[in-house]
Amino acid sequence: VACVPLGNSPLAPAHSILWRTFGTRDWKEVRASVWGTAAIGKLNEALLQELGVAAEVVIHNALRVKMEWKDSRQKSKFLTLCLRHCVDRLRLIPAPRGVVIALAAHVQRLCLELAGLQVYLTKVVPRLMASGDFRQDVLDVVGAYTPDPSTAQRLHYLGIPVWFQRLKSSGVAIWSVVHHRIPPFSTTPSYPKLLLAKRDLSGALNTPGEWL
Repeated sequence: VACVPLGNSPLAPAHSILWRTFGTRDWKEVRASVWGTAAIGKLNEALLQELGVAAEVVIHNALRVKMEWKDSRQKSKFLTLCLRHCVDRLRLIPAPRGVVIALAAHVQRLCLELAGLQVYLTKVVPRLMASGDFRQDVLDVVGAYTPDPSTAQRLHYLGIPVWFQRLKSSGVAIWSVVHHRIPPFSTTPSYPKLLLAKRDLSGALNTPGEWL
């Protein structure tokens, strides 16, 4: 996840749909509520097609990467399976507005995570193998937060943006006070809210680690 490319990075997928904030107008009703049941619908057809194309391109690019490490191949296959499952569900199964929007946002997340895996394998792994100092060649990726000094040091030397979290105490030296940086992701609250469905049997609303 730390290797997910920023939207304006040359490492990023060339599909603006992956950074779009979906809203209520992006959902189109196909059947009104009946006898107290929720109205169901689908994502706007143009957006659905664009999202599907973006997903296939990301999957195709990931398949072109040499994955010599077994765990990397398994991770790529897992993300690809989840991604195709989500896109198929968006295409075929109408659902309440909140479910569709949450699922569309999940497709974005999976696409970006798969793109991040590609960056990790093509950019970060060679740096790991070289054991060099890449502090001056910072990658255009989201980066990571960590309270662990060893992890922070390793990410720093690999050229991955890292924020080292420390508790305020008399033992922490403050070199200078600076303004906070704008997060490299959308700060616009989602509507409807995206809720983690920890026991959703389909797994369509969960983060990858929660899938059954």
